[in-house]
Amino acid sequence: MPAHPLTRPLRTAVSLAAALILAGTTPPRAASTAPQAASGKGPTVAGAGSFIEEAEARLQELAIKSDRADWVQQNFITEDTEKIASDAKEALIAAVTDYALKARRFEGLRLPADVARKFELLKLSIELPAPNNPKERGELTDISAWLESAYGKGKYCPPGPGEPGGTARPACLDINDI
Repeated sequence: MPAHPLTRPLRTAVSLAAALILAGTTPPRAASTAPQAASGKGPTVAGAGSFIEEAEARLQELAIKSDRADWVQQNFITEDTEKIASDAKEALIAAVTDYALKARRFEGLRLPADVARKFELLKLSIELPAPNNPKERGELTDISAWLESAYGKGKYCPPGPGEPGGTARPACLDINDI
């Protein structure tokens, strides 16, 4: 049985973000900046709180979708499930990166400890620093999903007769048998 997606090393960012936020498959929404832009004022503590709440909600939605897509990919390894997982991961990574960059505008504010901690977790949750270019980011997440599939499809075939250390050729073992 494959490990839960949040326990795998490639899911470090999501694991860390899970303490704060999670993610999914649709494109990230832009963070709301209307109140500050309309008033012409700089960032505020209240604005920081609203921003991080929106980020948490959106990233949780994306993480759940991404984890579901990963589970399907790990249990039914095909090119299609690999692409579905890749697209979900791409949406999550794009959203985390977008929110982390937008969070910079709140640097220097004296935030309540819980809000400041959430901002720190958001910055630390960038698991796979991805390019801002959507095509390049898509290529990176495609490779990441392919690597996960390759691991799941891997087999070990012990040496057979005539090979160093071999006697009789036993059956090859998949990851579960190993």
